[in-house]
This record gives sequence, C-alpha cells and structure tokens, in this order.
Amino acid sequence: MTSLEQSIMGIITAFHEYASVEGDKETMSRTELTQLLKTESVVQDERIQGLLCTSLDISGDHQVDFQEFLQLVKLIAVLFHNDRTAAESSSMTSIQQSIRALITAFQEHASKDRDSETLNKQEFKELIEAEFSLTSGWLEQAFGSLDSNCNNRITFHEFLNLVEFLCLLKYD
Repeated sequence: MTSLEQSIMGIITAFHEYASVEGDKETMSRTELTQLLKTESVVQDERIQGLLCTSLDISGDHQVDFQEFLQLVKLIAVLFHNDRTAAESSSMTSIQQSIRALITAFQEHASKDRDSETLNKQEFKELIEAEFSLTSGWLEQAFGSLDSNCNNRITFHEFLNLVEFLCLLKYD
C-alpha cells in the first residue's frame, strides 16, 4: 500500500475510532467530534469547537457523517500546508500523520518544476501513477475535473478534492 493509500485508510480508521465511542461508527455525535478536536490538538478553545461542530453538521441532524468529517480533514490539511512547521514533531496524532503524508505526496510531486505550489499535468500523472493504479484515460478526465480555474495546474486545495473523492470511494 502506498503512503497516500495509507493516509486515506488512516483518515477512515480515525473517523471510525472516534465515531464508534457511542456505538454508531457511521456518524460522530457532538461529544465524539469535540473529543476528536481536543485529542487531535486541532482546537482547544471550546467556543471554536462549538462553532466547528455546528458548521460541520451540514445536514443539521446533530451528527457528523464521514463526508462532513472530510471537510474538517481538508481544513486541517490547508492549515498544515500553509504553516510548513505545523505538526512536524514526532508526537503527531494519527490524523496529523495522515494529513502530513498527503501534504508530503503533493509537495514531492509539485516541486519537480519551478512552481512548487501546484501540480502540472505531468506531475499529476506521476503522482497518480506512483500512488494508485489508475488508467491514463481516467487521469485526463480527473485532471480536467480538478482544475477548477482551467489554468492547467492543480493547487493543493484542488488536490484535496481528489483526496476527498478517494476517501469516499474507499469508505464505501
């Protein structure tokens, strides 16, 4: 299993770990999500925890499902990506390790040309071929779908949309 696949499985495992505390491993209660936020050192401020819990519950059912949880993962990934020193200690939690692996995979492939903040088509192709066994036809379609501003480059934010999609595929 590649590092990116391990990262995706780590995100799924962490979700199930926290979600299953109260019995239902398919959704997280507000209590479970608050525990995750505290344990994973994401947010210690109780007011911000409450705001995150409310905003992540997109469906309004007082539960956070896996797809809603992925929005938190993407937020943490963007914060870590923007702060190059964040979560680089040896005491990273499992979610932090998974997110760091996502960032590392992106950066390793993005740094092959002069623009280390984006993936061009060739870098994207190399990343996908190194991390997943997908056909080249799929690659062209995926690149076009991810490149939301049509500049023939994929930003880290756009890359996270692919990660979200792949997490959902592996989750089901």
